[in-house]
Amino acid sequence: MSEVNNNNKNNYANTDASSKKSKQNKKRKNKSPQLQPGDPNYKTPTQLRNARKRRKTKTTKATTTSSSTNFNNVISNNNNDPSLKYLSNPKIAPTVRNAIRFFRDKSCAPMGENHDTYFPVTVGPKIGWRHIARLAIQRRKKKTIQQGGGSDSSTNTKKKPKSKTRIGLFVPGSHELLPVPDCPVHHRRINELIKVLEEECNDLNVPIFDNDDDTTDDFGLRYVAVAVERSTQKQQLVLVWKEPDEIEDKNKNKPLNTLIKRLVKLSNATAKATDRNSSPSTENHNQKLIRLHSIWVHYNNSWKHSNSIFDRTGRWETKFVHDDDDNDIDADPLRVPLYFPPQVFRQANLDGFSKIIVNIREWLNEQLLLPSSRKPTTTTTTLGHCLELYGGVGTIGLNLIDLFDSIESSDENPFNEKCFHAAANEITTIDDGSGRQQPIIKSKRDSITYITKSASDVVVDNYSSLQKARVVIVDPPRKGLDPPVIDALCRDYETSDNNEHHQQQALIYVSCGFDAFRRDYEALVEKSGKWTLDRAEGHILFPGSDAIETVAYFTRTK
Repeated sequence: MSEVNNNNKNNYANTDASSKKSKQNKKRKNKSPQLQPGDPNYKTPTQLRNARKRRKTKTTKATTTSSSTNFNNVISNNNNDPSLKYLSNPKIAPTVRNAIRFFRDKSCAPMGENHDTYFPVTVGPKIGWRHIARLAIQRRKKKTIQQGGGSDSSTNTKKKPKSKTRIGLFVPGSHELLPVPDCPVHHRRINELIKVLEEECNDLNVPIFDNDDDTTDDFGLRYVAVAVERSTQKQQLVLVWKEPDEIEDKNKNKPLNTLIKRLVKLSNATAKATDRNSSPSTENHNQKLIRLHSIWVHYNNSWKHSNSIFDRTGRWETKFVHDDDDNDIDADPLRVPLYFPPQVFRQANLDGFSKIIVNIREWLNEQLLLPSSRKPTTTTTTLGHCLELYGGVGTIGLNLIDLFDSIESSDENPFNEKCFHAAANEITTIDDGSGRQQPIIKSKRDSITYITKSASDVVVDNYSSLQKARVVIVDPPRKGLDPPVIDALCRDYETSDNNEHHQQQALIYVSCGFDAFRRDYEALVEKSGKWTLDRAEGHILFPGSDAIETVAYFTRTK
């Protein structure tokens, strides 16, 4: 083998030498005489330099135009999808502009001043950011909106059209389906699985339950939900199934089991091909490639006109989990393990939400440097007790445990608490936001607690937790804070402790509904007079949609 390599090296050396000589001869042969002043086409050094600049500008402009054209083509190919309306420039969305205008007025900033000084807005990647999607499914001959506009042209043919299963989004205000086979904001693993799922449903003739069409099956597949585990790129699939009526034959659920077996077989085939370190696409261009983390079935037997994808009373079944995985997919915004079974809320853009957590940590660290934040008998930089309302599985709170003596998180979803404790038990270090890992002592675990209650109940039943909290974190749904929470936050706490440290309180409000935030701001600041806005920032977590995530930092004296 070494001889062959040496011979090859000699051959390469000879080839390079001869090639070099021929190039030099060619260069001498083609070299034109240098132009002198007064000759036609003579250019001064400055003129030559300007000509080079113009050529470079022209090339850059052509490349930029081409890139812009490709991006616009992505949008035009999905021009009926309402979630892509502002994808080319997310900051022009009406809600974003309203938020900028609102904080400009509150900060009394002069007209024309850059909003980064009073309300900076962060926009992350525009493509492939969505790691979770809940989609409708239909099988119809008519009223299916096609990409690029218009309805299915097959309905105009003389031959009776064959119905086809499609997966996508409902057009706002209707039950007309917009297929999204290659949605640019979806993670590519979502698009891959949706494509395979459509094909398998058509091949196996899986019954489809249509909420709005009495001519279709009265049982069958109703919705699908796909989530991607960031660390492994595997897909968590939920099949939302409408069961037959009790009086009917339960064997009608067999197509569901057949579909699941088929998907598992495809996933295992992909896994084996990957384990062999080969590219499955080179073996069979038609091979369907999916890597499943798990398959769940949620039985939603609610009224057909109900718009809820998951029914609170519906049962769940885990049908398949890959051998190397747990039931719940995990994510780690700042290397804190978080668990997300399909029954809990998960941010669709965890990468973007991680930036929010980093900014919250930065603001809290600033508070630690204030003299009023230090305990009177020590210089230890901790912020005492933290109460988290609408906490989910602890996405925010668990990433802040090193900054507090104790954290009490809460949420009303009964599936959250198990995920919270599973994550808390695994935390040994935490990222301080700069990439450095800070160790967490074991005794800290006892001070991290969770309450399965609504925020309204927590502020009443656990009022002492709110009263002693140095920091309160709220991350409510789009409707904003519940009235009892507003009332509790604006109350005089009647504490007998006159210690300056205990008298200070901060509120960190993470809002996904700007109209509700504006209403809550007026109640907290303008009506009660208790709270003062310290800082606010915007994060566009859903580029293309008319939405903004607002993070506001308030302070008050108890």
